[in-house]
Amino acid sequence: MAPVELFQRFQVRAHAYAHRLRYSPELVNEAVGIFRASFGDEWLGAPDDAPGIPFSLGRHPLRMSLRTAGDSQIMDVLELCQYLKSVPGATAPVIIANLKSSYGDTVPQLAFAYRLVAAGATGVHLEPPAAGGRLGDIGFQWAETPFMAECYAPTVAKRGEGTAEELRLAHDIMRLFEGRTDAMSVAVRLARPLVSAHRKAVVRAIYAAIKEPVATQFIELDGTTVSVAPTRWVGPGVYSRLVTHGRFNAEGEPDMFSRVAYGDREQLFSILRVPPAGVGPSRDKNRA
Repeated sequence: MAPVELFQRFQVRAHAYAHRLRYSPELVNEAVGIFRASFGDEWLGAPDDAPGIPFSLGRHPLRMSLRTAGDSQIMDVLELCQYLKSVPGATAPVIIANLKSSYGDTVPQLAFAYRLVAAGATGVHLEPPAAGGRLGDIGFQWAETPFMAECYAPTVAKRGEGTAEELRLAHDIMRLFEGRTDAMSVAVRLARPLVSAHRKAVVRAIYAAIKEPVATQFIELDGTTVSVAPTRWVGPGVYSRLVTHGRFNAEGEPDMFSRVAYGDREQLFSILRVPPAGVGPSRDKNRA
């Protein structure tokens, strides 16, 4: 869909929802103008259905909201617009870059920063430097006292499904592999209950290890051990081949296991037991 058509369609649908959702139609026009000026038509209108990206894993949430334009997506767009209006001009390029590359992490930062400013905090800024070369989420002053805060959307841990931070770690690791064409096996053994700062450090270490195809690697980080190893593709319905470094302790059953499986169109339909009626053999590789 061409960018102009995308924005026109979004505006028409957003205007239709305005009365029921109780917002001004002028906010819709303002939001479209802010997004076009901030992100650019080319980026907003770029297709996300790139070969090799399974289902919606590689699709940017903002682009999806503009294309879907349902009631919840429209409210997400208007909310983000409100946050962007309060961003200082000097930091806007960094914020936009972060929204493009790490939308899910940046939006909660903006949301809490916006509310801190409204509550009266001063010097509110994102990603302040922290100990050990790390970055915090939000820095601000309250009653002349400096604070640094972590922010993320909380989740509830269920019995047998790991803690909320462990679930986030698994999700973050899976995101690191979006769009890759090689097969990798990652194993993590935690020495203690996971906290946000340590989770981020583990993800950064794995990211550094998989930047280039390399031999099997073993990482030790404050008691946590990580194995990153090349592995091989397996077919649909075949148990994944977990490869670990020789120093990694792989004894026992894993507490959590995640996998992205790949197959062509015919294989995917065979798993669903539904023939691709009316569609001839496909040579394209669609991953799922």
